[in-house]
Amino acid sequence: TTTTTPIYHDRDRFMQALAIALAEPEQLGVMTSVDVVASDARPGELLLVVFEDVGRKWYSDDRRYNRYQDAFMALGRYLDELNPEHKTLTDNWQ
Repeated sequence: TTTTTPIYHDRDRFMQALAIALAEPEQLGVMTSVDVVASDARPGELLLVVFEDVGRKWYSDDRRYNRYQDAFMALGRYLDELNPEHKTLTDNWQ
């Protein structure tokens, strides 16, 4: 049998979990906490997700992507938003 891990589609919780991962790299850190996964509900679409260590849940930014590059560009924008003094990630992807 195959088990699926639920993904909660909640941009606010996604941003909170991403902010924690960015602020506390000694925990999981951003690169360990973030992933791009295929959507079970919509084949061919990708989800950008972050793992919230405290609640042990996965949250998506409530958007669907067609390409990995688009999902990682969104991640760059989110990181720029959370960490504006290092705002170079989005510029490098565009």
